[in-house]
Amino acid sequence: KREIPNLISIAFPLLFGYYIYRMLKGGGAAGGCNVPPGVCLQSPHKVYPDQGAGRAGGGGGLGGMFGGFGQSTARIINKEDIKGRASIFRVHLGPLKTSLDKVQLSRKLAAHTPGFSGADISNVCNEAALIAARDAAEEISQKNFEQAIERVVAGMEKKSQVLQPEEKKTVAYHEAGHAIAGWFLEYADPLLKVSIIPRGKGLGYAQYLPKEQYLYSKEQLLD
Repeated sequence: KREIPNLISIAFPLLFGYYIYRMLKGGGAAGGCNVPPGVCLQSPHKVYPDQGAGRAGGGGGLGGMFGGFGQSTARIINKEDIKGRASIFRVHLGPLKTSLDKVQLSRKLAAHTPGFSGADISNVCNEAALIAARDAAEEISQKNFEQAIERVVAGMEKKSQVLQPEEKKTVAYHEAGHAIAGWFLEYADPLLKVSIIPRGKGLGYAQYLPKEQYLYSKEQLLD
């Protein structure tokens, strides 16, 4: 745990909801705090842009996330494309201790995280730092980032869940079926990884890299 601040190289200030409102929007606390319900009353809590609520008729940017009393409406923040994800990764990679080229790393990580929100990207960077700290590493490696993505996508590894040989064989056949089907289907998303390690609620999983595409042909939908 002591290594985590050294790997991240930032302080963790304690802020309350009305301080955030005051800092981003201006004015005092009388306007109220419009972060998700209950956050202002809880113990220290992270607030991501994905969780923000916008003002009716408000514009973009952080100012629209925190509105005055009676002015708020739900605002959906769309997930970023690959360029947007790379930009968010560059922000979160900034304070991390690693010898990897952060510009190239941000592009690679963005390509491996389709559909990730800003909060997901933040979790990946935090998890990578935690994994490196648990391994007593001096810096965060590329493998740590890959492990972090795997954890965010599929959940925590269940080391205590031991499968019987026949169960492992069944899971292996099942996941291999995903790989074989993806190989022969022309329009299937590229397969990145297949695992038979129990994670989350599953006994194995197949990780794909879907293209950022908005229009699909009939053949693509059928595949």
